[in-house]
Amino acid sequence: MMETWLFLPDNLMAILYEEQKLIQSFLPFPFRNAIPFFKTKEKFESLAIYPPILSGSLIVRPCNSPDSFEENGGFVLGDAANEAENIILKLESLKPKTKLPVFSILNCRSWYYADVEFNEEKNGLCTWCIKNKVWQKAVK
Repeated sequence: MMETWLFLPDNLMAILYEEQKLIQSFLPFPFRNAIPFFKTKEKFESLAIYPPILSGSLIVRPCNSPDSFEENGGFVLGDAANEAENIILKLESLKPKTKLPVFSILNCRSWYYADVEFNEEKNGLCTWCIKNKVWQKAVK
């Protein structure tokens, strides 16, 4: 099924990847099955990415609203299952393990939308195909 996802420039995506890696260090099971993703149908004029919060067992980075993650409202980092609340409480302790500005507010001046076909196989392997990239810049 083809869906529209929002992507960040490489320097900001690297921060989200690092966050996934740091969170994974606390968990004995796979935390992520994909790149940090943000499914959306909305077109944004500006984009602020807030520190992680919980949405059920998902650890997410809400966008343009610091305290809420609604459907299509930010980047999904991964599923921490029954460890989610404990992980959120430990995020500050992970900051010294990297030089990147992890778990902090990220302001974005440009991003792009793309159509993504995401497939998850029965064995857990995930594949995706990215098409039709369209760059967007923040409105000043």
